[in-house]
Amino acid sequence: MSRFIERDIVIGLITCTALWQRCEAIIDPGVLESVDAQRIGRWCQSYYKEFKEAPGRQFENLFYEKAKEDRLPPDAVTDFEQTILPSLDEQFEQTGASEKYIIKRARRYFRERRLVLLGEDIQGAVESGKIGEAETLIKQFAKIEESDDVVDLTNAYLNVLLEEAFQDA
Repeated sequence: MSRFIERDIVIGLITCTALWQRCEAIIDPGVLESVDAQRIGRWCQSYYKEFKEAPGRQFENLFYEKAKEDRLPPDAVTDFEQTILPSLDEQFEQTGASEKYIIKRARRYFRERRLVLLGEDIQGAVESGKIGEAETLIKQFAKIEESDDVVDLTNAYLNVLLEEAFQDA
């Protein structure tokens, strides 16, 4: 299921400037599961930082430029041409209608993925006997801010994360 959500988010990163404006602080291509989604997300992030808008219709040019720079294998280029490019034109037409929805999904997905990765890091630290490191990871995570509001992590929630990590160890 996350594959479909990631695909929608990547298309949003390509087509939806409002997504970048509202969620820039929490957009982290590195938390996407797919290597291709991470790559495209980084390209879009770079583009947004430079031009303050989503790549939109310029993405095809951006893709070929970055594919050449990154020396992507021909099969990766072909796969992209067959899976992502055809759906972009349709998405350009629908962006206005789905803007609020993709922003909501992206916010939830990036927060969820950060929590999943945090849980894995905490569990790894606990299993390695690095309790202090696990606690530091939690404290660092609690400082993450979203564009308008701070992620609300109460002490009770932090305790639940620690308890789960210790139970699995």
